[in-house]
Formats: sequence, C-alpha cells, structure tokens
Amino acid sequence: MKRKILAMIVALTVLLSILCGCIDYEVETPVSTPTSTPTLSTSTPTPTLTMPTLTPTPMITEEEKNTEIVIGIVEAYYKTHTYSKYDLFVCADMAIDVWNMVETQGINAEIAVGNVDNSNADWTEYYHAWVLAEVSLDTWLALEATGGYVTYDENYYRGYFFKNPRAFKEYLELMKEYNAQIDRIKELQVEYSDTYNEWVKEYNYYKPLSDDYNSNCAGTTSDPSKVQECMNKNAKLNQQKVVLSKINGELEQISDTINEENKRLTEITNELNELLT
Repeated sequence: MKRKILAMIVALTVLLSILCGCIDYEVETPVSTPTSTPTLSTSTPTPTLTMPTLTPTPMITEEEKNTEIVIGIVEAYYKTHTYSKYDLFVCADMAIDVWNMVETQGINAEIAVGNVDNSNADWTEYYHAWVLAEVSLDTWLALEATGGYVTYDENYYRGYFFKNPRAFKEYLELMKEYNAQIDRIKELQVEYSDTYNEWVKEYNYYKPLSDDYNSNCAGTTSDPSKVQECMNKNAKLNQQKVVLSKINGELEQISDTINEENKRLTEITNELNELLT
C-alpha cells in the first residue's frame, strides 16, 4: 500500500514539473547538408524618391517665339547703327544687314521697297527699304531697320519684295542707272532750253535785219550809195545767219543726244519692269 502511494506521489511530481517547465526535454533536429555555396546578393535596394511638384510652363507658339526674336534683332541693330539721311541706298544697306540677321536665326525674310507715305505710288516714286520676316507660315511682320521697331502699317506690306540681297542689289543698280539717266536727260533738256533761248535772242536780232534788207534792198538800183548800203546790210545779215546756223547745229546735236539717252532710259525701264513683275 505504501508503495502505491509513493508511486502516485512520484508520478504527480513529474506531472507538475512538466506543467511548470521545470524539466527541459531536448528535441534533436536533423542537420541538413547544403547543396551549394550560398551567393551574396548584389542588388541595391530601390530608394523611395519624392517627386517635386512641377509648375506647368505656358506653351509659346512658333509665331510668338519668332516675333520675340525679330523684335530683339531690329531693336538691337538700331541701338548700334546711325541712320544718316532718308535715302533709298542708305536704308537699303541697313535692310540687308537686318535681313541677314533674321535669316541667321532660321527665320525666312524678304527685303521690301516702296513708298510708306503713299499707297498708290508706283516704282518710280519708291524711296525706302525695310525687311519682312515670316514669323509663321504666310504671316509676315515688317521690321523698320532705320527706326528699330516692328510695324503693322499697311504701307509696309505694299511694294516689291526680294527673296535675297542678290536680287535686291540688282534692282538697286538698275535704279542707280535709272536715276542717273533721268538726271542726264534733265541736264540735256536744260542745255537745250538755254541754247534755244540763245537762238531766240539771235533770231530776234536777225529778223529786223532781214525785214529791213527785204524792204530796202530788194530789186535793183543804180544809186552807188544805195548799193553800198545794201551790201553792208547783206553782209551783216549773212553774218547773223552764220550765228543762227551754228546755234541750230548745237540744238540738233543736243536733241540727238536726248533721243539716244531716252532710248537707254527706255531699256532700263523695261529691265526694271521685268525684274519687278
């Protein structure tokens, strides 16, 4: 009986020890054999980026961009150049400069000539040159090189337009020749007028001599003194005829020269009309 009681006490003690964790029971786990050498990971962890808040930039059109460029060109050019006088050939040089600067920026440009004061003027009254820039397809802006500004004045969009300085210089050379020819003809016309006035003066001296001779010396006379008087009058009359004949020759020569110069003027005019059409 005592043995049973003792056995029960031992069993109870073991049970309490297990429940209280007082006795450790080691559980053997199997050892695994590696199949290969472990590799090191070389991948870099992807950082988390904080994206900045972007303010959208307003879109600028090609026309706005090119307009800003050409305004800057013509304003800068004006600040560094002096326009000495209102003359086609002076402003032409400035227009060529600005044309080159605009074309260098990749913007199509043309050189214009016209009359900015008279919309109905023809090419003989053209006196000014400027630049037209194509800021967008078929949209042109006039640049006044002599004033350093752009303009929307309608007269700046009339006239004749040259795609490059070569054609423009050809026009300028013809205009120089045309103007020189006009001046030459005007000089000849003045010379003709002065010579004609001289002829009129000499003729006015000749006419009374002729009338007097015809009135008093026509026919025959036997009076020796009368004969001598008429001979003297005839000599003076013939002398005046020589003067008039000389002046007539000068007038004919001047007239022939004017005709030749007018022919050349017509040729130049035809060349200009062909160039400008």
